[in-house]
Amino acid sequence: MPRFVKQAYMQRLTETGRETKTSYWLERGDGMLLFKTDSLEAAESIIGQHPLIKNGYVEY
Repeated sequence: MPRFVKQAYMQRLTETGRETKTSYWLERGDGMLLFKTDSLEAAESIIGQHPLIKNGYVEY
């Protein structure tokens, strides 16, 4: 998946007022997305819309 797709997703979260942080561990080949929400349901909705999840690249 092109990097710009994931970056655009993060930009949309930021534009809607979400506090977000990301990190990538090159040696492990994976990363982490941190964000702040008001509920577990909101968090699951955000994760469900992530391009890597929506396109089956990773599971949640």
